[in-house]
Amino acid sequence: MDLAKVFKKYTVGILLITLTAIIILLAMVPFVLPAGSLSFLPTFEPVTQNTLAAETIPCTSWSSVNLNGCTWEMFSNNPKGPNCITSSREVNLNLNASRATSIKWAEVPVSTSCLDSTVVKKLSSTSSIAYSNTRSITLSSSEPGDKKVCVQFYGEIGTKSNICGSQINYNPVPQE
Repeated sequence: MDLAKVFKKYTVGILLITLTAIIILLAMVPFVLPAGSLSFLPTFEPVTQNTLAAETIPCTSWSSVNLNGCTWEMFSNNPKGPNCITSSREVNLNLNASRATSIKWAEVPVSTSCLDSTVVKKLSSTSSIAYSNTRSITLSSSEPGDKKVCVQFYGEIGTKSNICGSQINYNPVPQE
C-alpha cells in the first residue's frame, strides 16, 4: 500500500481529529493551570449603566460656575451684590465640578443662552485648559455692562458636561 495515497485519502479526517484534540486541550487549560498562573493577563471592568452614570459631570449655572463669587441671588438684586460688580476685566472663574479634568470657557453676549448652538460651536473651537477650582480669566469686551461666561467640563474618559454659565457686571469706574 502506497503511503502517499493513504495520506491523501485520509488528510481531511486526520486534520479534523487534530483540530478537535487541540480544542479539547485548550478547553482544559483553565482546569490544568494552577490558580493565579494567568495573572499577567489584564482584567477589564465591564462598562455598565452605573459606570457611565458615575462619570457624568453635572454643570449647573451659578452653582458649578460663578465669577468672583457672585451668586444668582446677589446678581439679581438691585443694586447688585458687591461680588457681582468688577472694575477689572480680570475676574476669577470659580468652578465646582467633581470628576472634571479640564474645561473650555467662552464669553458670550448676555442675551445668548449657554445652550445655543453658537456657544457650542465657539467652545468646540476653543482649547481646553486643566481644571482648577479657581481660574483667573480676562473678559474680552472692554465695554461696560453685564458679561456672561459659559463653561463646559471634561472628564478623564472623554465625557463632557452640559454647558452652564454665570454673569458679572463690568464697570470700569468703581462704584462709590
